[in-house]
Amino acid sequence: MKTSYRYDRGSIEPLERGEGFLRARVKIARDGVFPYVYPDGKVYREAKLADELFSNLTINSAKGVPVTDGHPPVTDSKGLVTPQNASKYVKGSLGDSIVVEDGHICGTETVFDAALIDKLERGESVEVSIGFKTDIDDTPGEY
Repeated sequence: MKTSYRYDRGSIEPLERGEGFLRARVKIARDGVFPYVYPDGKVYREAKLADELFSNLTINSAKGVPVTDGHPPVTDSKGLVTPQNASKYVKGSLGDSIVVEDGHICGTETVFDAALIDKLERGESVEVSIGFKTDIDDTPGEY
């Protein structure tokens, strides 16, 4: 198996504002087959299987993760937040209550950054995008 980095999209819905912060409900992942563009420009379809995606390991890995305003550049830690670059990119945090609802991994994030709160409240930011490291199994199949 090879290790690769993925950046997937989900939805975000602002819930409430209080104490200067914004809480929003996010759907961060779902099972299915998704297209990914490889460095050679080719598009490959990869399956995210429900039994792996909705496992305790995956759900626990989402707890408390940083929220950013866009991904860090790929030139900075492969586009992921690390302890070395967190002060530049972190704008909030996903909470510890991560659940599976309607076929999605969902949670509530708290946004601390005024500029990102403004974008969310104006409807300029309507998607979330998670970045993660994964092992790719090239076994062909049908889903």
